[in-house]
Amino acid sequence: MTVDFYKEALKVKDEMLKDIAALVAVPSVYDENTVTETQPYGLHCKEALEKTLEIGKRDGYQCENIANRAGHILIGEGKNALGILGHVDVVPVDKSGWHTDPFTLTIKEDIAYGRGVADDKGPLMAGYY
Repeated sequence: MTVDFYKEALKVKDEMLKDIAALVAVPSVYDENTVTETQPYGLHCKEALEKTLEIGKRDGYQCENIANRAGHILIGEGKNALGILGHVDVVPVDKSGWHTDPFTLTIKEDIAYGRGVADDKGPLMAGYY
């Protein structure tokens, strides 16, 4: 059986874009001013991790936050388990190079704009879906 992944992606496009937008909205840049023992990369990086795990929990998957440094969403089991490696932190923003708000998902002519849509919030959600 051949799977048409483009056709499958179109079925979940709206939901996926909603989740990408939610992650893009979190300015998850490393912030040494908010680093604590429970926020090892700063407040917003922790928020982005929590938002990602919240998506997994919403969809009924087993999720684990590992000391606010990493997390996993368990989909499947045994030989049917699937692993997708990704990250939800982003590099600092130089707003002078942006024509849209970098922390708002903007779609123009079928192109997505927003910090993390290409590295790595968007690809992580595409893999998730």
